[in-house]
Amino acid sequence: VTIDTPLISPYVEQNIVLDGINYTSKYKYNERADRLYISIYLNSRPIIEGVKIIENQMLLSQYLVDNLIAGDLVCTRMLGDESTRATLGTIGIGNTYELQYFSRQELGNE
Repeated sequence: VTIDTPLISPYVEQNIVLDGINYTSKYKYNERADRLYISIYLNSRPIIEGVKIIENQMLLSQYLVDNLIAGDLVCTRMLGDESTRATLGTIGIGNTYELQYFSRQELGNE
């Protein structure tokens, strides 16, 4: 599932549905690192905070406890070449990178 994430401002907050559960995701841009960081909340309680969005890597699996989110997010390159970083203005539907959610079944973890 591709997450419609319009990441063109340094701070974005939106609701996302993962495996049928409503979460709040917050994206913050760090100018010095030229990177975006994601935090995910369930009922205002943090599930993960400040995870750097890196190209073509699973973002959540190494941080999750209690299996609150069964799958994982991946920042997948859709256009262009590897010289473009996943950062402010390059992530979102139709951009160089898209945030995609893969369920536990899609990852083969069931």
